[in-house]
Amino acid sequence: AYGCIRGLESRGKCVPQDVSVVGVDDSLGDIVPDCRLTTVRFDNKRVGMWAVDKIAGAEGVEPGVEHMLFPGVLVEGDTVRDVR
Repeated sequence: AYGCIRGLESRGKCVPQDVSVVGVDDSLGDIVPDCRLTTVRFDNKRVGMWAVDKIAGAEGVEPGVEHMLFPGVLVEGDTVRDVR
């Protein structure tokens, strides 16, 4: 998402006035100074534990392809236009 924002700006677009950008995983906050990216944060530990159990065939976990939905938390930043 950060690279997308930089690419949009290099093409003369303004974020969020022209284009809204939302990242996933909330990982840039500690890396990019003054990054106010709107993002969705997931419980990566829970996702990882589920994946390992699935791969390792943990007791009580059905084998095979499965889709799992993990709830996320919206972290509001400055990269989405407020249309309220």
